[in-house]
Amino acid sequence: FFTTKGSTVKAPFETNAKKKNEFPDAFALLSLERLADQEKKHILCVSYDKGWIEFCENSNSLFCINDYERALSFFNESGRNTADRIVAMWKDGYAKELQEAVDSECECYFDSLEFYPEGDAPLFFEGYPTSAVLQYLDLSTASAPVVIDSDDTDVTFSVNVKALISFEADFSFYVTDSMDGDEICVGSHSFSVERQHKISLIIKVSREIDPEPEVQEVEVSTRISEIDFGYIEPYPGEDPTHEKY
Repeated sequence: FFTTKGSTVKAPFETNAKKKNEFPDAFALLSLERLADQEKKHILCVSYDKGWIEFCENSNSLFCINDYERALSFFNESGRNTADRIVAMWKDGYAKELQEAVDSECECYFDSLEFYPEGDAPLFFEGYPTSAVLQYLDLSTASAPVVIDSDDTDVTFSVNVKALISFEADFSFYVTDSMDGDEICVGSHSFSVERQHKISLIIKVSREIDPEPEVQEVEVSTRISEIDFGYIEPYPGEDPTHEKY
């Protein structure tokens, strides 16, 4: 697992401080490579880790990708035609039940979304999220479906689509008291902004399409954490030259 040059010891993968102690990765990869060689087969690894990817690039028996859903799709090609047909119907407006299920799931997802409001302002501020509302999905941007599971009756696939979302947050502005150093609130306002995000949907449908797809389940699998509100004016609509503090 090591190569030495004088008194210098090199780690199995990368040389930065975080990576140099990741010996379990070295054991796992070398064990998998040995197993693949013994069985005379190839092994597909799924990892975002740079060390795993670089190791597999130099291996004759290990291959690594960083997309779990794509990895599953390699073993579920039997449902690809069904998924392609359903996405085409959805984009053309012929999958009303699917559209309603997606709208309902998106509404639930954004109703419970906790995001961190960010922005620029001339004062210190704290932001508090109040709402996130889907304005619309741009179905023309829907990606080709990736089948992640299928059987004789159902097909489960993922699809990415761009969405316009309206975010709203309350911002409180503060100045520091020059006498005792306390933070004093000098005002608060609500701001909203629209942002476009690519969201990922996992959709499970019946193989039988008569006359439109029968939806079993829809899930939003996207993580949205920070929203930039741009420049935030502490005193919108008021005389900026008026002394506030």
